[in-house]
Amino acid sequence: MTKDQLRRDARLCRSAMSPLERRAKSLIIQEKAIEFLMNRKPGTLLSYIAFRGEVETQFLNGFILERGIALGLPVIMEGDLFFREVKDLRGDLKAGAFGIPEPNATCDMINYKNLYHAVIPGVVFDRSGMRLGYGRGYYDRFLSTHPGIFRVGLAFDCQIVEGIESEPHDQAMDLIISESEIYICAGKKPDRDF
Repeated sequence: MTKDQLRRDARLCRSAMSPLERRAKSLIIQEKAIEFLMNRKPGTLLSYIAFRGEVETQFLNGFILERGIALGLPVIMEGDLFFREVKDLRGDLKAGAFGIPEPNATCDMINYKNLYHAVIPGVVFDRSGMRLGYGRGYYDRFLSTHPGIFRVGLAFDCQIVEGIESEPHDQAMDLIISESEIYICAGKKPDRDF
């Protein structure tokens, strides 16, 4: 299948879920992500706000803030992806690029020196860690300039396929968490089993 066909099929699968089903599966995925992340080296965590049926992150993001961990959420500026620190999930967000909520300009830019983990959205993933987004390359460009970040992809089972043809600029995930599986990818092993 072509990348466009893979994206189309995954979006159709996501949109076929009822809001209740999406919320329930998202909660399972977020709980697994929390279990993993809370047993790793502390530091700033990058995450996202769900858009177009992506795995929801409200519970995960709220939990991170309650634990006093710095939370970076994405913002598109001048055609590139940056992250700002959010301290209040209601007061610090505004409508941004493509209608996705993003941090206000008053939020500080993330200091990438204390950054170890990023929770990454996607449209399609494969078991080796390859990821397809919406085709604009924002995350691939960002991750290529921060190679040391441990990358955790969140996906529903229906978004995971056998294989994605990769290109040199594509950035792989280290771990993918779905409602039924945890895939260790790209040769990086987590600090512990879970």
